Amino acid sequence: MEGRRHQERHRTLKCGKIVFNNKKSIFDCLVRDLSPSGACLQVNSSNGLPQTFDLLIDGESAIRPCRLIWLTDTRAGIEFDASNATGGPQEPLSTSEVPKRFVGSACGDELVHDQLLTLRVALDLVPVGIVLLDANTRAQFINRAFRRMWRLSDEKAESRPPFVALMYHGRDTMAYSVPSGDLDAHVAERVAYVKSGNPKPLDLRLANGEVIRVQWTVLPSGGRMLCYTYVTDIVRDADELGMLRSALDQMQPGIILLDGFLNAQFMNRAVRKLWSVADDAYFDETSAFRGARKPDWLRDVLDEQGR
Repeated sequence: MEGRRHQERHRTLKCGKIVFNNKKSIFDCLVRDLSPSGACLQVNSSNGLPQTFDLLIDGESAIRPCRLIWLTDTRAGIEFDASNATGGPQEPLSTSEVPKRFVGSACGDELVHDQLLTLRVALDLVPVGIVLLDANTRAQFINRAFRRMWRLSDEKAESRPPFVALMYHGRDTMAYSVPSGDLDAHVAERVAYVKSGNPKPLDLRLANGEVIRVQWTVLPSGGRMLCYTYVTDIVRDADELGMLRSALDQMQPGIILLDGFLNAQFMNRAVRKLWSVADDAYFDETSAFRGARKPDWLRDVLDEQGR
């Protein structure tokens, strides 16, 4: 990248705004280094960044026409386009031209702005699907992992859809492993569960056989942070273990499974019937056959066996 620069750039940490589409599209950015001929910009996401745009640097009155030279997921190298310059300072953006969500933003505090931008970039790169909802359950941020999980287009994700719209997107793409007649009830149940603030995680089984575990946290603002993680292997192992336990429970010979400390981990139905143990009694207390305190039913059984 150094070879592309006509003049030496100096490291800086200034807030800026990328302006295009006749001032209708305005993105926050961070100017990482700067020279009279160009700059390096840090952005939340380079998706949708046009080949040419204007740059407004915090503290400057002139808008600089720019041309894109190189691009990564979160960085953009630009060259100031002298051919489009007017020869003098351009009229700065007025407050009325800037969407309300940008007015009074953290650009007045460069350090805070840099931290927020870095955090958004980090959330966008993690493999866990993340959605941030406001107090009205409208999406404020949807990271890439979630978009890939649910085949959600960038256009729809950037439109800040309500959570119910994200659920209906899953329904419309036939992502859920739910009978068609139960889909609307499934969506309504999930929306109500998120609104309730119940922190208990839920496993969503998909039509393609995958399983996604969703967990959410209530934010101080009243919003929600939703995390989506693939747990297909874990759930499949649990399903197989359940099938194995059920099969052992149906066998005629009595079967007891012990751990390394001789704690009973499983007793099948034949053993429970032989020793007159209630179906869930041996789950009430973890105890060892040697050394540890034993529940009354186990102590009586061992006494009868003369141990």
